[in-house]
Amino acid sequence: MQRELCVQYLTEISASTVQWLTILNQQSPEDPNTVRQVALQLQILLKICTHVDFEEESSPPIETHQFNSQPIKSPHPIVGVVQQVAPVICLTAERFNANENIIKDCCDIFNGALRNTSEEFLPFLQPYSNLLLSSYSLKPQAPILASAAILASMYRSGEQAQIIAPMTEELVRQSLVAFNQDLHGNTELVAAFFHAMKRVLNKADPVMLFRLDAMLESVIQCAVASLQLPEIPAIKATCSFLSIAAYTPRSTMKEPVLVLFTLKRHCPQEFQATLSQAVHESPKTAGVTPDEKTKFLKRIVNARKRTDLVPIANDFSLLARKLG
Repeated sequence: MQRELCVQYLTEISASTVQWLTILNQQSPEDPNTVRQVALQLQILLKICTHVDFEEESSPPIETHQFNSQPIKSPHPIVGVVQQVAPVICLTAERFNANENIIKDCCDIFNGALRNTSEEFLPFLQPYSNLLLSSYSLKPQAPILASAAILASMYRSGEQAQIIAPMTEELVRQSLVAFNQDLHGNTELVAAFFHAMKRVLNKADPVMLFRLDAMLESVIQCAVASLQLPEIPAIKATCSFLSIAAYTPRSTMKEPVLVLFTLKRHCPQEFQATLSQAVHESPKTAGVTPDEKTKFLKRIVNARKRTDLVPIANDFSLLARKLG
Protein backbone atom coordinates (compact mmCIF):
# COMPACT_ATOMS: atom_id res chain seq x y z
CA MET A 1 0.00 0.00 0.00
CA GLN A 2 2.84 2.38 0.85
CA ARG A 3 4.43 1.74 -2.53
CA GLU A 4 1.15 2.34 -4.35
CA LEU A 5 0.68 5.63 -2.53
CA CYS A 6 4.20 6.70 -3.49
CA VAL A 7 3.58 5.84 -7.13
CA GLN A 8 0.33 7.79 -7.07
CA TYR A 9 2.08 10.76 -5.47
CA LEU A 10 4.88 10.69 -8.05
CA THR A 11 2.34 10.55 -10.86
CA GLU A 12 0.50 13.57 -9.52
CA ILE A 13 3.71 15.59 -9.12
CA SER A 14 4.85 14.63 -12.62
CA ALA A 15 1.47 15.56 -14.10
CA SER A 16 1.61 18.97 -12.45
CA THR A 17 5.16 19.51 -13.70
CA VAL A 18 4.17 18.51 -17.23
CA GLN A 19 1.36 21.07 -17.16
CA TRP A 20 3.72 23.82 -16.03
CA LEU A 21 6.34 22.96 -18.65
CA THR A 22 3.68 22.86 -21.36
CA ILE A 23 2.68 26.41 -20.45
CA LEU A 24 6.27 27.62 -20.15
CA ASN A 25 7.19 26.15 -23.53
CA GLN A 26 4.73 28.56 -25.10
CA GLN A 27 6.60 31.54 -23.69
CA SER A 28 9.79 33.20 -24.88
CA PRO A 29 12.91 31.09 -24.26
CA GLU A 30 14.88 34.33 -23.87
CA ASP A 31 12.85 35.57 -20.91
CA PRO A 32 14.99 35.12 -17.75
CA ASN A 33 11.96 34.50 -15.54
CA THR A 34 10.70 31.79 -17.90
CA VAL A 35 14.12 30.15 -17.91
CA ARG A 36 14.18 30.12 -14.10
CA GLN A 37 10.72 28.57 -13.93
CA VAL A 38 11.65 25.90 -16.48
CA ALA A 39 14.82 25.10 -14.56
CA LEU A 40 12.80 24.73 -11.35
CA GLN A 41 10.34 22.28 -12.92
CA LEU A 42 13.16 20.27 -14.47
CA GLN A 43 14.90 20.04 -11.11
CA ILE A 44 11.74 18.52 -9.62
CA LEU A 45 11.67 15.85 -12.33
CA LEU A 46 15.40 15.31 -11.99
CA LYS A 47 15.09 14.56 -8.27
CA ILE A 48 12.28 12.11 -8.98
CA CYS A 49 14.17 10.24 -11.69
CA THR A 50 17.51 10.26 -9.88
CA HIS A 51 16.79 9.79 -6.20
CA VAL A 52 13.44 8.04 -5.80
CA ASP A 53 13.68 4.37 -4.86
CA PHE A 54 11.60 1.83 -2.96
CA GLU A 55 12.50 -0.61 -0.22
CA GLU A 56 12.07 -4.28 -1.03
CA GLU A 57 9.64 -4.81 1.84
CA SER A 58 7.37 -2.15 0.41
CA SER A 59 7.02 -3.95 -2.91
CA PRO A 60 3.68 -5.56 -3.78
CA PRO A 61 3.32 -9.34 -3.98
CA ILE A 62 5.23 -10.74 -6.94
CA GLU A 63 3.36 -12.90 -9.41
CA THR A 64 4.69 -16.28 -10.47
CA HIS A 65 3.62 -18.62 -13.24
CA GLN A 66 2.74 -22.20 -12.41
CA PHE A 67 5.37 -23.46 -14.86
CA ASN A 68 7.95 -20.85 -13.96
CA SER A 69 9.31 -20.39 -10.47
CA GLN A 70 11.06 -17.15 -11.42
CA PRO A 71 9.25 -14.09 -10.03
CA ILE A 72 7.78 -11.59 -12.45
CA LYS A 73 8.87 -8.15 -11.29
CA SER A 74 6.53 -5.24 -11.65
CA PRO A 75 7.82 -2.27 -13.64
CA HIS A 76 9.91 0.30 -11.82
CA PRO A 77 7.75 3.35 -10.96
CA ILE A 78 10.20 5.62 -12.77
CA VAL A 79 9.17 3.99 -16.05
CA GLY A 80 5.70 5.46 -15.69
CA VAL A 81 7.17 8.86 -14.86
CA VAL A 82 9.38 8.81 -17.96
CA GLN A 83 6.44 7.81 -20.14
CA GLN A 84 4.54 10.75 -18.74
CA VAL A 85 7.23 13.41 -19.06
CA ALA A 86 9.29 12.33 -22.10
CA PRO A 87 7.29 14.28 -24.74
CA VAL A 88 7.40 17.56 -22.84
CA ILE A 89 11.11 17.10 -22.00
CA CYS A 90 11.89 16.71 -25.69
CA LEU A 91 9.88 19.83 -26.48
CA THR A 92 11.59 21.78 -23.70
CA ALA A 93 15.03 20.79 -24.98
CA GLU A 94 14.07 22.01 -28.44
CA ARG A 95 12.62 25.32 -27.23
CA PHE A 96 15.46 26.18 -24.82
CA ASN A 97 18.32 24.69 -26.81
CA ALA A 98 20.45 27.82 -26.44
CA ASN A 99 20.59 27.33 -22.66
CA GLU A 100 23.19 24.72 -21.80
CA ASN A 101 21.94 24.31 -18.23
CA ILE A 102 18.45 23.48 -19.48
CA ILE A 103 19.85 20.96 -21.95
CA LYS A 104 21.95 19.39 -19.20
CA ASP A 105 18.90 19.03 -16.94
CA CYS A 106 16.86 17.45 -19.74
CA CYS A 107 19.64 14.95 -20.42
CA ASP A 108 20.15 14.25 -16.71
CA ILE A 109 16.47 13.40 -16.28
CA PHE A 110 16.77 10.66 -18.88
CA ASN A 111 20.17 9.60 -17.55
CA GLY A 112 18.82 9.33 -14.01
CA ALA A 113 15.98 7.11 -15.17
CA LEU A 114 18.44 5.16 -17.30
CA ARG A 115 20.66 4.32 -14.34
CA ASN A 116 17.68 3.12 -12.31
CA THR A 117 16.00 1.11 -15.07
CA SER A 118 18.50 0.22 -17.80
CA GLU A 119 16.47 -2.71 -19.14
CA GLU A 120 13.08 -1.03 -18.87
CA PHE A 121 14.47 2.09 -20.52
CA LEU A 122 14.71 0.35 -23.91
CA PRO A 123 11.42 1.77 -25.30
CA PHE A 124 12.80 5.27 -24.70
CA LEU A 125 16.19 4.61 -26.29
CA GLN A 126 15.25 5.70 -29.81
CA PRO A 127 13.38 8.86 -28.72
CA TYR A 128 16.25 9.80 -26.42
CA SER A 129 18.87 9.31 -29.13
CA ASN A 130 16.71 11.42 -31.47
CA LEU A 131 16.57 14.13 -28.81
CA LEU A 132 20.36 14.15 -28.49
CA LEU A 133 20.85 14.37 -32.24
CA SER A 134 18.30 17.12 -32.80
CA SER A 135 19.62 19.18 -29.88
CA TYR A 136 23.22 18.75 -31.00
CA SER A 137 22.39 19.77 -34.56
CA LEU A 138 20.93 23.04 -33.27
CA LYS A 139 23.85 23.74 -30.94
CA PRO A 140 26.74 21.36 -30.14
CA GLN A 141 27.01 21.11 -26.37
CA ALA A 142 29.09 19.05 -23.96
CA PRO A 143 26.17 17.58 -21.92
CA ILE A 144 24.76 16.02 -25.08
CA LEU A 145 28.04 14.25 -25.83
CA ALA A 146 28.33 13.11 -22.21
CA SER A 147 24.85 11.59 -22.42
CA ALA A 148 25.69 9.91 -25.72
CA ALA A 149 28.74 8.36 -24.06
CA ILE A 150 26.53 6.91 -21.32
CA LEU A 151 24.22 5.36 -23.91
CA ALA A 152 27.15 3.97 -25.89
CA SER A 153 28.64 2.30 -22.83
CA MET A 154 25.34 0.82 -21.59
CA TYR A 155 23.81 -0.30 -24.90
CA ARG A 156 26.73 -1.52 -26.96
CA SER A 157 25.50 -4.82 -28.38
CA GLY A 158 22.54 -6.49 -30.02
CA GLU A 159 19.59 -4.52 -31.30
CA GLN A 160 20.50 -1.55 -29.11
CA ALA A 161 23.77 -1.10 -31.01
CA GLN A 162 21.72 -0.61 -34.17
CA ILE A 163 20.38 2.56 -32.56
CA ILE A 164 23.53 3.75 -30.82
CA ALA A 165 25.90 3.22 -33.76
CA PRO A 166 24.16 5.56 -36.24
CA MET A 167 23.62 8.09 -33.45
CA THR A 168 27.36 8.09 -32.74
CA GLU A 169 28.17 8.35 -36.43
CA GLU A 170 25.94 11.39 -36.86
CA LEU A 171 27.34 13.07 -33.74
CA VAL A 172 30.85 12.64 -35.15
CA ARG A 173 29.76 14.16 -38.46
CA GLN A 174 28.20 17.15 -36.75
CA SER A 175 31.21 17.50 -34.44
CA LEU A 176 33.56 17.69 -37.41
CA VAL A 177 31.58 20.65 -38.72
CA ALA A 178 31.85 22.34 -35.32
CA PHE A 179 35.56 21.55 -34.99
CA ASN A 180 36.28 23.14 -38.36
CA GLN A 181 34.77 26.35 -37.05
CA ASP A 182 36.08 28.50 -34.22
CA LEU A 183 36.24 26.37 -31.05
CA HIS A 184 38.44 28.81 -29.18
CA GLY A 185 37.24 28.97 -25.58
CA ASN A 186 34.99 25.91 -25.90
CA THR A 187 37.35 23.34 -24.46
CA GLU A 188 34.50 21.66 -22.58
CA LEU A 189 32.99 20.55 -25.88
CA VAL A 190 36.36 19.26 -27.09
CA ALA A 191 36.93 17.31 -23.88
CA ALA A 192 33.41 15.86 -23.95
CA PHE A 193 33.79 14.75 -27.57
CA PHE A 194 37.03 12.85 -27.06
CA HIS A 195 35.85 11.42 -23.74
CA ALA A 196 32.77 10.10 -25.54
CA MET A 197 34.86 8.65 -28.37
CA LYS A 198 37.16 7.00 -25.86
CA ARG A 199 34.23 5.31 -24.10
CA VAL A 200 32.78 4.21 -27.42
CA LEU A 201 36.06 2.62 -28.49
CA ASN A 202 36.54 0.89 -25.14
CA LYS A 203 33.03 -0.58 -25.14
CA ALA A 204 32.46 -1.13 -28.86
CA ASP A 205 31.06 -4.40 -30.20
CA PRO A 206 31.45 -5.53 -33.87
CA VAL A 207 28.47 -3.44 -35.02
CA MET A 208 29.92 -0.29 -33.49
CA LEU A 209 33.45 -1.07 -34.67
CA PHE A 210 32.19 -1.38 -38.24
CA ARG A 211 30.68 2.09 -37.97
CA LEU A 212 33.79 3.46 -36.28
CA ASP A 213 35.97 2.22 -39.10
CA ALA A 214 33.94 4.33 -41.52
CA MET A 215 34.02 7.47 -39.37
CA LEU A 216 37.57 7.19 -38.03
CA GLU A 217 38.85 9.70 -40.57
CA SER A 218 36.38 12.28 -39.28
CA VAL A 219 37.45 11.63 -35.69
CA ILE A 220 41.11 12.11 -36.63
CA GLN A 221 40.25 15.34 -38.45
CA CYS A 222 38.58 16.54 -35.26
CA ALA A 223 41.76 15.69 -33.37
CA VAL A 224 43.92 17.61 -35.84
CA ALA A 225 41.69 20.67 -35.48
CA SER A 226 41.71 20.35 -31.70
CA LEU A 227 45.51 20.16 -31.46
CA GLN A 228 45.70 23.58 -33.07
CA LEU A 229 43.74 25.19 -30.24
CA PRO A 230 45.74 27.20 -27.69
CA GLU A 231 43.92 25.86 -24.62
CA ILE A 232 45.81 23.20 -22.65
CA PRO A 233 42.65 21.24 -21.64
CA ALA A 234 41.74 20.80 -25.31
CA ILE A 235 45.18 19.42 -26.11
CA LYS A 236 45.11 17.11 -23.10
CA ALA A 237 41.70 15.70 -24.01
CA THR A 238 42.74 15.13 -27.61
CA CYS A 239 46.01 13.44 -26.77
CA SER A 240 44.34 11.31 -24.13
CA PHE A 241 42.18 9.91 -26.90
CA LEU A 242 45.00 9.53 -29.42
CA SER A 243 47.66 8.14 -27.11
CA ILE A 244 48.40 4.43 -27.19
CA ALA A 245 50.73 4.18 -24.20
CA ALA A 246 49.83 5.47 -20.76
CA TYR A 247 51.70 8.66 -20.12
CA THR A 248 51.25 11.59 -17.78
CA PRO A 249 52.36 14.83 -19.46
CA ARG A 250 54.06 17.64 -17.60
CA SER A 251 53.75 20.41 -20.15
CA THR A 252 51.63 21.44 -23.08
CA MET A 253 54.31 20.60 -25.66
CA LYS A 254 54.83 17.08 -24.35
CA GLU A 255 51.28 16.08 -25.25
CA PRO A 256 51.38 16.70 -29.02
CA VAL A 257 54.92 15.29 -28.97
CA LEU A 258 53.49 12.05 -27.57
CA VAL A 259 51.16 11.88 -30.56
CA LEU A 260 54.07 12.53 -32.93
CA PHE A 261 56.15 9.80 -31.35
CA THR A 262 53.29 7.29 -31.40
CA LEU A 263 52.57 7.94 -35.07
CA LYS A 264 56.29 7.89 -35.91
CA ARG A 265 56.73 4.50 -34.27
CA HIS A 266 53.63 2.76 -35.61
CA CYS A 267 53.29 4.20 -39.13
CA PRO A 268 56.61 5.88 -40.01
CA GLN A 269 56.11 6.30 -43.76
CA GLU A 270 52.65 7.85 -43.50
CA PHE A 271 53.86 9.95 -40.58
CA GLN A 272 56.81 11.41 -42.50
CA ALA A 273 54.70 12.23 -45.55
CA THR A 274 51.93 13.85 -43.51
CA LEU A 275 54.29 15.82 -41.28
CA SER A 276 56.29 17.07 -44.26
CA GLN A 277 53.13 18.28 -45.97
CA ALA A 278 51.90 19.98 -42.80
CA VAL A 279 55.21 21.73 -42.15
CA HIS A 280 55.62 23.00 -45.71
CA GLU A 281 51.99 23.99 -46.38
CA SER A 282 50.68 25.25 -43.04
CA PRO A 283 50.18 29.05 -42.91
CA LYS A 284 51.47 28.96 -39.33
CA THR A 285 54.97 28.02 -40.57
CA ALA A 286 55.11 30.66 -43.30
CA GLY A 287 57.81 32.56 -41.42
CA VAL A 288 60.15 29.56 -41.22
CA THR A 289 62.72 29.20 -44.00
CA PRO A 290 62.79 26.05 -46.19
CA ASP A 291 66.19 25.09 -44.75
CA GLU A 292 64.88 25.33 -41.20
CA LYS A 293 61.86 23.21 -42.12
CA THR A 294 64.08 20.56 -43.70
CA LYS A 295 66.35 20.54 -40.67
CA PHE A 296 63.36 20.13 -38.35
CA LEU A 297 61.97 17.19 -40.34
CA LYS A 298 65.36 15.49 -40.39
CA ARG A 299 65.76 15.86 -36.63
CA ILE A 300 62.27 14.44 -36.05
CA VAL A 301 62.94 11.43 -38.26
CA ASN A 302 66.28 10.70 -36.58
CA ALA A 303 64.98 11.06 -33.02
CA ARG A 304 64.98 7.72 -31.20
CA LYS A 305 63.34 8.61 -27.91
CA ARG A 306 60.16 10.41 -27.05
CA THR A 307 62.08 12.78 -24.80
CA ASP A 308 64.30 13.74 -27.75
CA LEU A 309 61.29 15.12 -29.60
CA VAL A 310 60.38 17.65 -26.91
CA PRO A 311 63.27 20.12 -27.44
CA ILE A 312 63.03 19.65 -31.22
CA ALA A 313 59.34 20.53 -31.21
CA ASN A 314 59.94 23.42 -28.79
CA ASP A 315 62.66 24.90 -31.02
CA PHE A 316 60.49 24.71 -34.13
CA SER A 317 57.51 26.16 -32.26
CA LEU A 318 59.61 29.15 -31.26
CA LEU A 319 60.75 29.63 -34.85
CA ALA A 320 57.19 29.50 -36.15
CA ARG A 321 56.14 32.13 -33.62
CA LYS A 322 59.22 34.27 -34.37
CA LEU A 323 60.54 33.88 -30.84
CA GLY A 324 63.65 31.85 -31.64
